[in-house]
Amino acid sequence: MWVDFRGELFGIWIKVWFAAAEDGELYAALAPLQPRLFAALAGALRHVAPATLTPAAWNRRLSLALHAMRGLALTLTLEPHPTPADPDDRWPAVRAELVALLDR
Repeated sequence: MWVDFRGELFGIWIKVWFAAAEDGELYAALAPLQPRLFAALAGALRHVAPATLTPAAWNRRLSLALHAMRGLALTLTLEPHPTPADPDDRWPAVRAELVALLDR
């Protein structure tokens, strides 16, 4: 999923949601889609959830992981880009923490 957060579609998604923050009609059209999108994603990924987790617990953890990925992607999109001599790849460390959270 991280690839999707670093792609062109994520940049478009950010622009649309920023526009929706100022446009009530656009917000009203988009807001109902978010829970449906999350439910579809949670259902599609349920097979990777630890067997000991209830669906509600899995959804909470998945939601946290998605918020973390979205936040990191937003940060990396808006911050100045590092130079090739000074790469800034925070994803491996964040990924390791998210895997630990999701797997426990």
